[in-house]
Amino acid sequence: MGFGLRKRTGAKRPAVKKKSSKMPNKKVARPDSAPKELLAKPSTFRDLFIPVTNKPPYRHQIATAKFSLQNDRILDFSDAGTGKSRAHLISWATRYKQGGGKLLIVCPKSVMYPAWVGDLQEFYGDYYTASVAEAHNRAEAFERPADIFITNLDAIKWLATRPQRFFDNLGCDTLIVDESEAYKHRTSGRSKAASKVAAKFPRYAGLSATPQNKSVTELWHQAYLADYGYRLGIEFYRFRATVAEPTQKGPKAEHVQWTDIEGVDATVGAMLKDITIRHEFEKCLDIPPNKLFTVNFELSRSHRKKYFELLEHSRVILKEGVVSAVNAAVLANKLLQMTSGAVYSGDGNYHLVDPARYELVMELVHQRSWPCVVFFHWKHQRDELIKEAKRRKIDYEYIDGSVPNKKRTEIVANYQAGNIKVVLIQPKSGAHGITLTKGRTTIWASPSREPNIFKQGNHRIFRAGQTRKTETILVTAEDTAEERVFLDLQHRTGKMTSLMDMLS
Repeated sequence: MGFGLRKRTGAKRPAVKKKSSKMPNKKVARPDSAPKELLAKPSTFRDLFIPVTNKPPYRHQIATAKFSLQNDRILDFSDAGTGKSRAHLISWATRYKQGGGKLLIVCPKSVMYPAWVGDLQEFYGDYYTASVAEAHNRAEAFERPADIFITNLDAIKWLATRPQRFFDNLGCDTLIVDESEAYKHRTSGRSKAASKVAAKFPRYAGLSATPQNKSVTELWHQAYLADYGYRLGIEFYRFRATVAEPTQKGPKAEHVQWTDIEGVDATVGAMLKDITIRHEFEKCLDIPPNKLFTVNFELSRSHRKKYFELLEHSRVILKEGVVSAVNAAVLANKLLQMTSGAVYSGDGNYHLVDPARYELVMELVHQRSWPCVVFFHWKHQRDELIKEAKRRKIDYEYIDGSVPNKKRTEIVANYQAGNIKVVLIQPKSGAHGITLTKGRTTIWASPSREPNIFKQGNHRIFRAGQTRKTETILVTAEDTAEERVFLDLQHRTGKMTSLMDMLS
């Protein structure tokens, strides 16, 4: 079945025929050699398997679990902070108790322990054993006796090279991909591997709070992993030609920019709705509100002079040497670095221009009597924020790509225990999955250019379990490149919201 849209802006949208969430058998690649009991679907799920706990699941988590039990292959695009991991553990545990197979979870490295292992221990205690497969112990971890296997997103390429007997011996019939947008680019090695691996499992759940970042075309491969092209078609180029329009941006044929057709996100959302569940954070949880506001950072006279020198001449003379930008893309990035207080030279070292911004961020932390979260984008921001925290004698920790998983778990536990005043986080390393509800303030030291990262980061404290009002502070410099970043962020967040509303 191909994607059937041909109308453009202003045309009446075609009626969408509701499709069964069961895929045609001829399109479902299931492991022929797997034991029959792994492929058998229990006849009833009247009783969800939820051990007695001091924290009963929310109503929307029960709804997600039931939806998963009624549909073998689904997409869960619920908002960050709604507790997707627990909902899917309930679904799997119910199947497992009634004779289903084991569970394989593929997720970001940063959430393997704090999110999945943490939820498993908190809500199921000793009922199940989990084996976590990291790069250094991957083969060994998959040979251990366990009910649940957890590995990181990059491991999908290793899994794709395993023979069929590996999966038969593993005994898993359910695959959960947490942050499915990691496999949105169909031509990447990881995405191709994910397609091979997903076809080996009769049951699949793709989880993401931000499946679409720039374009609705980013949904195509995520949907393909769930239904093998049954809804959006088996050909990406045909899908793209239907939902987007090309604009020539350069002299060569490949210099084309594709822009979504206005309103097409609602139609795509309707075509995926029967296999998609989504819960909006504000609607399903009774949580005190979050207030978002900006704090203006005023560049000093010397700082502003260097900024405009770089803007006008694509180079700036500093006492440490000359920093230049070879093209527009590099210049845009260096201008953002400059507004943040430092700029990098060709050798990878940064040159501090003005520490005032870091002083402002730590002053905001100091003014609050409760724990805070500060997001930074560059190494120089981390280093300078640490210097300022030390100067003010503020208890801090940081999470970025250099921090091992065990240390991250310890940091989160200490933060939640109230032993840390501020945790500094690089968004790509800690904006997903971890719970920091002890905090009440999120501060972005510089604006984020990615709406999915921005949304996920804000929901580290503003999520299930939060009992107090929270605030999100965006530090931005007026009349600089940061203003454009902020406006673009608002626009792209609006497009993402439009699609998500259709799936609610």
